[in-house]
Order: sequence, then C-alpha cells, then structure tokens
Amino acid sequence: MNYHGNFGREAGILGPEPIGNHMKRTTGIAAAVAIGAGAALYYDTQRARRELARQWQDLRRRTDPAEPFDPASVSSLPEPVSRYLRHSIAGGAPLARGVELSMGGEIRLKPEGDWLPMKAEEIIAPEAGFIWRVRVRMGLLAVSGADAYLHGEGSQRFRLWTCIPFLRASGPDVSRSALGRLAGESVFCPSGLLPERGVQWRQTGPLAAEALLNRHGEAVTLRLTFHPTGGLHTVQLRRWGDPDQTGTFGMRPFGMEVLEEGTFGGYTIPVRIRGGWHFGSEGHFDFFHPVVTAARFF
Repeated sequence: MNYHGNFGREAGILGPEPIGNHMKRTTGIAAAVAIGAGAALYYDTQRARRELARQWQDLRRRTDPAEPFDPASVSSLPEPVSRYLRHSIAGGAPLARGVELSMGGEIRLKPEGDWLPMKAEEIIAPEAGFIWRVRVRMGLLAVSGADAYLHGEGSQRFRLWTCIPFLRASGPDVSRSALGRLAGESVFCPSGLLPERGVQWRQTGPLAAEALLNRHGEAVTLRLTFHPTGGLHTVQLRRWGDPDQTGTFGMRPFGMEVLEEGTFGGYTIPVRIRGGWHFGSEGHFDFFHPVVTAARFF
C-alpha cells in the first residue's frame, strides 16, 4: 500500500499544485462570491418591496365610513374657496381620505438637464403621508425607487435596474422637505382641504386664497389661485430644501401650475402640471411634468 503518495501531496513534499488547479479554485471562489452578492441584493430588493407594499396598504386603510359631500357645508367659506371646493368635489361624492394616482410624464434632475421619461404610482393621504413609486429611463440606465413620508419621517430609496442601491436618504432635512411635498400635493385629494380636516382658509384676492394646514406639528401655508370657473390655477408654498445644491437647507419657494384637469369618481383634480423650485422667479427650476392617467379615491 503506497500511502506516501497521499501524504506527500498533502504535505507539499511532491511540489506545488498545478497552476490550473489554482485557477479553477480562484474562479470557483469568485463565482461563489458573485452568486452570494447577487442573492443578497435580490433578497434585499424583495424585502424592500414587501415593506413598501405593507406601508402602501397601511396608508390606504381607513376605519371610518365615508360621508357624502354636501356643497352647502362650504357655503360659509370665502367665495373663491367655496367655488373651488364645489368645483372639485361633486355633491354626494364620498369624502375620501386619500387617493391613488397613476401617472406618466417627464422629469429632469438639474436645470437645463435632459427631460427623462417616467412612469409612477402614488398614494396620497393628506393627513397621514404619501408614497411615490417611480421608474425613470436614463439612456441605457433605468432608475426605480420611491419617495415617501410616513409617521412623520421622510425617506428616499432608489436603485439601478431595480436591484443595485443608487440613492438612500433620510433624516430631518429629508423629512421636512417631504412634509412640504405632502402639503402641496393635497390638491390631488380636495376633500383633504375641507375645514373639517383641520384646514383654515383665508381669502387673499378675488381669485386667490391661503390654506393653513397643520401636519405633524408643523404649519404649512398653501397659496392658491383659481380660474373664474373654480378650477385650480397655481399652488405655491415655502418648502424646506436645498435645490441649488449649496449644502445648506432652508425654506425655498416651490410651486406648480395646473395645465389641465380631469374628473375621476366625482373629483376634479389636476392631471397635467408643471412644478418646480423657485416658482414664479427668474431662477425657476422647472423639473416635474407629471401627467395623471388614473385616480382612485378611498
């Protein structure tokens, strides 16, 4: 029995192992690492999707019955406000707590940057929060992810090709900016602007008014202008942010112009808008052109 052959190979007495064997072993290790990393990305992506779906359903859930809208209930408000709410909510329509939107359109990431096509879904519950899920094409790249404001905290999570982490942001500045977005986008769910939802109105002109919202302990004032028919024309607010990438956050002008309206389930809302930072000034950064294709109120 020639046991020296095995012992010699194990002890290295018979010389180094052939180079080919080393290459095979290295390749195998690299493949295992790549598979492991891919599996980790996959499971992290799936976990994030499940969590976002749960949060979406939490926002959609309501415990109180939906009362019908009575146009007479807003008759004591300033005339332009009353006209706007009666224009936006049909008599007898269930008073919604929120809305789910489907949208297309385009977006750009910097002034004078290329406009990028997008597809998105959003849920907005004006008194609770929002989630905006979007997919943007950037040439050969595809970026997908979500902006959200939930339980008083904002977050941004975006990935390349649905799986590779690209941007993650949270913290006080992100939360405060997201709160401003929630307030401004309340116009997509007009029932969230009724006085019984804690909104205070003040007329500021023949076709203008301010809506004071208190959301999660912070007061936000929306400045709205209207068409003579009651349709919404512009929305402006002071929103927390750093749109010029200076490294310093602060209150900045933000707003949107309504280009077209549509009616869904008894609600007439903006369906085509132009929105951006420094609204109404020479430095206006117009970056958001959504087109709403469907709206489901709940």
